[in-house]
Amino acid sequence: MLIPAAAFKEWSLLFLGAQQFLGDFGFMIYMVLSVSLQQKLLPEEELARANGFNQVTTGVAMTVSILTAGWVAETIGVSNTVILGAGIAVLGLAPLLTRRLLSIRDEPAGQRETLAQAAD
Repeated sequence: MLIPAAAFKEWSLLFLGAQQFLGDFGFMIYMVLSVSLQQKLLPEEELARANGFNQVTTGVAMTVSILTAGWVAETIGVSNTVILGAGIAVLGLAPLLTRRLLSIRDEPAGQRETLAQAAD
């Protein structure tokens, strides 16, 4: 949605609104799945540390990204920065499209299930 927003300036608000809606929707799905998997796989005593690490890492990455995007926009222009950012976001999906990840069909066993299977 960001590339058409940069290319078709008269429709940019519509594209940016659609991108925000779809992006937020996808991000919420990701967060629910991510936290659920984290809660299933990590021992209870490590959940707070893992969540704290995720919060700090996300905050630092967002701050660095915002500052970098501002500098890049000043250098090459806002439209070019939006296109560049969209391209980087699409490239960020590439590691997730491996055959091994796409072939996963079953949910991984949590620590409790693993211990229960070992006890049997």
